[in-house]
Order: sequence, then structure tokens, then C-alpha cells
Amino acid sequence: MERFVQCIDSNDLDGIEENHILTEAFELRFGNEFCFKKCLPDDKLDEAMNLAERHGKRVSFIYPRLNDDEINQVKHQLCKINEYNLPVYIIANDLGISQLIKSLSLKNLKVILGRQTISVPMRARPAMPSVMDKDSIISDFADKKLFHLSNLNYKLTLKYIKSNDIYGLEFDYIPETFPLIKKLQKEGMYIYVHKGNVMVALTRKCHTKRLVCEEGENCKLACKNKKFKLFHEVTDELFMDGNAILAAIPYNEDDIRELNNEMVSIVDSHKWIEEYNK
Repeated sequence: MERFVQCIDSNDLDGIEENHILTEAFELRFGNEFCFKKCLPDDKLDEAMNLAERHGKRVSFIYPRLNDDEINQVKHQLCKINEYNLPVYIIANDLGISQLIKSLSLKNLKVILGRQTISVPMRARPAMPSVMDKDSIISDFADKKLFHLSNLNYKLTLKYIKSNDIYGLEFDYIPETFPLIKKLQKEGMYIYVHKGNVMVALTRKCHTKRLVCEEGENCKLACKNKKFKLFHEVTDELFMDGNAILAAIPYNEDDIRELNNEMVSIVDSHKWIEEYNK
């Protein structure tokens, strides 16, 4: 049975009652992969660690891409997390975080590169071959080859990752990339796979803020309670969470069984998409 990661989608931990922690979860993940405003503040770190300890769960923190001010805040937070003297997994969607951890010798922190650092053209919707001529040689070749490659298909990229003490990697749920994941597992990489969703696009300027807030108004984190389902004649259904666009992908346990289960965790992220699709 695969290891299951429960995402705690709350930056203040309010409302996280004991019965919200799933017994089948192997790991609790705190933070947000798209927006730093939704990551835990320093004064909530103790509460997060205590929550995981009480339930006997492994703990991880996830961070999005960061600006200069945010990465200075994260630097302070990483040092504090390291002082717990427990193994903690840091999912970094910004390579600067991995460099910080290495340069500061934060030995208790294990870096997982987040899915935003992994380039897979096929994650876009629609896939380019679907808007090409179906009968063309280019379309057939692109569908089978080009659009399922990633930056990790290159030996130099893997060499760079290993030289920077990266423990593992995080992927979208794209079964066509699983042969690559198998190779990475053989190289000793731990793998996280998001369950049933793919990141399609991400913007620096938040979509939701533009829709919900008045011009010139500061972000009110409206996305904590407000999500959007999008329709388009070409892309079909997409989902918007703050500054991110996601697509739902049918989850198949048989696909996951092809991977080395001791070296993979399934991330139960963005569960609200499942509620939309019921």
C-alpha cells in the first residue's frame, strides 16, 4: 500500500480538530505550494509539530516560489524548524530554498524539489498534439515523445540535483511520466506524486485577487473560501485556486503499483477538486 500524505490547508491551523487527521495518513504536510501568504507563520510551527507528534505522523513543510523578502522570512523559519532536532521534509518549489538549507548546513531538513521545478510540457491543457492535425507525423511523434519528457530526462540535471543534497522529487499525476520516475527511484530518489491533479499554470499576479478584490485593495485571502471551476471550448474543465490553474486527472491505483512503493508517497492535495467533480 502506498504512503499517503495529508495536506493541512490552513495557514492558522484554526478548525483543525483531532478527527480531521486521517488515521491512514503517513505524513502531514503544512504550507502551500502556490502562495506564501497561505504558509504557516513562525508562531504556528510549534503547534504544527505537536499535532504531527501526537498522531505519530511524519511532518513536511511546503513552500512556493519566493521573492527576496519572502526567502529571508523562510530562512529564519527553516533555522527554527531545524532546531526541533527531528527529520523534517521541506518541499521546495524554489531552488533558492535548497541552496539555503545546504549553505546553512541544516542537517535535520531533507529537501524535496516541488513540482513547479519539474518541467513537463504534457501538464499543459490542452496538450499540444490535441490541437495539431491528428493524422500528421508531427502530432504522433510529439504525443508519444516530446510532450512526456521532462528536465529530469537529462543526466546533467540529475547530477546537479544529487550534488545539492536533494532527497527527492515531486510530480504531477501524469502516468506517462512514470517510466522516468522508476529510473529516478533506481537512482535513490524519493518520489511524491499528487493524487489526481496537474498544475497547468501559475501567475505572479493572483487571478482570484483580480476577480474578488477592488483595484488597489490588498489581498484578503479570499481563495481560502472561494475556488473557481472554469469552462472553455478547447480546454474543457479547469480549476482555479488563488494564482494557480489546475486540471483534474482520473486517479488509477494500478498506475501507482508500477512504482516502488517504498520510495513513493501519494499527496492528497486540492481535495476541493474532488468535491466539484462529484
